[in-house]
Amino acid sequence: MATLTFFLGGRDLEMAEIAALVRATVGAHAVVDKGLPWHGAVASAYANEIATALACGRQPVLVELGLDLDAGVIDRCLVVDHHGSRAGADQPTSLEQVFALLHLPPSRWTRRHALVAANDRGWIPGLRAMGATAAEIAAIRAEDRAAQGITAADEE
Repeated sequence: MATLTFFLGGRDLEMAEIAALVRATVGAHAVVDKGLPWHGAVASAYANEIATALACGRQPVLVELGLDLDAGVIDRCLVVDHHGSRAGADQPTSLEQVFALLHLPPSRWTRRHALVAANDRGWIPGLRAMGATAAEIAAIRAEDRAAQGITAADEE
């Protein structure tokens, strides 16, 4: 775990929660975040930083990034994602995958983590399915929109 370096994908609430979890568990040095947009985040945005991490013996973890680097580089990275071919209601979210990579005990998994994961996996229906209250749904959705940079004007 001490050698992991997390390269973050596009901004949303799940990505913000992943960043906070890694910073609290490993330290701020283990998070590389360029604040990429929610759509179209790619590994090549971090090409130099990934190369440096590999050269220093660190293990890059690509979180929800399009894999547009050379296959030889990608093969040396861990990939965390739950979209595309990795999607499914029965598949772990990126937050759940990072939690497992950090070898955290189940007692560290919070209601907030569950809400963020349910929101990312299944949006409002996913939150309802896990028993979220109306207040929890409203709060999580507002935080997600804010993390994505969606303004009140955008919503109108």
